[in-house]
Amino acid sequence: MTSPLPEEKVRRIRVYDVEVRGYGTGAVLAASPSKARYSAYLSDAFDHLTFGQFLKLCSVRLAPIQPGDGYERLRSQYPFCCIPNPGTRIRAEGYTGTVLPAVRATSYVIFQPDGKEHEVRVHPMSVELARPHD
Repeated sequence: MTSPLPEEKVRRIRVYDVEVRGYGTGAVLAASPSKARYSAYLSDAFDHLTFGQFLKLCSVRLAPIQPGDGYERLRSQYPFCCIPNPGTRIRAEGYTGTVLPAVRATSYVIFQPDGKEHEVRVHPMSVELARPHD
């Protein structure tokens, strides 16, 4: 009889500031600093650079916590919808997960599904609070 494989550790998505010398700083949602760096590299602005050249110009740090969570506009546009705070457990589009902070004002609720290392953006009308056993 074989023992079950250990579950992979899923990293929590966080907000990182990626600064590229000569281009400025942008906020990126990612599971690690290296994934944030690579996500920024995939932007069309850097298609003329090799990844090695990009790395020499790039620095990454956790973004400071800003007042508000990026969902203020959504709460005013959809006053009767469930627009939860970051960290709240929700169900939407067949997934259950945790709401992430928005890096800028957005028209969607952004959350990390359980067991995934990417974010999912859903319309506020599809969001419902997860039940305690979800």
